[in-house]
Amino acid sequence: MNASAQDIDRISVAVRTVLAEIGQTPAALGPLGLKDAQRLAALAAIKAAEIAVPVVIAVADVSGGLILVHRMDGTLPASIDIAINKAFTAAAFRTATHDLGALAQPGQPLYGIQSTNQGRVVIFGGGFPCRCGGPLAGAIGISGGTVEEDMQIASYALRMFLEESGFCPEGEK
Repeated sequence: MNASAQDIDRISVAVRTVLAEIGQTPAALGPLGLKDAQRLAALAAIKAAEIAVPVVIAVADVSGGLILVHRMDGTLPASIDIAINKAFTAAAFRTATHDLGALAQPGQPLYGIQSTNQGRVVIFGGGFPCRCGGPLAGAIGISGGTVEEDMQIASYALRMFLEESGFCPEGEK
């Protein structure tokens, strides 16, 4: 018998509820591996297809090293480096690229930060760290749509990955 996605969701919620009732929590999210990166990319590709925006998806480890890059058909060649560098930036600075961008504006404390690290630092949206109430596990970078679309796709992939893995109950970060 194959379990449906709804069955898996119900079971996952039930397990988290029981664990919470007895004061236990699921294992902490560890560093992302290849299978995790593949799942994040698949989730991002689902959302990108849903909104009809072809993107490049990059997933990095805790040090910003590339684990995976996935290029959907129809993306611009420039999106490859941008997605990789968004994932690098989110991992290296342990923050979303749009949040770093706010601190990198003229007159702000990190003005000019985008000129460091051999020009790899991205200060506009689409790169997010992957964590849930604990240490960094890695990061995702999306490029190919507008900044808002890239952010939407990345945040969807992260939210779904963390929820389905049982590492981050809905609403937690």
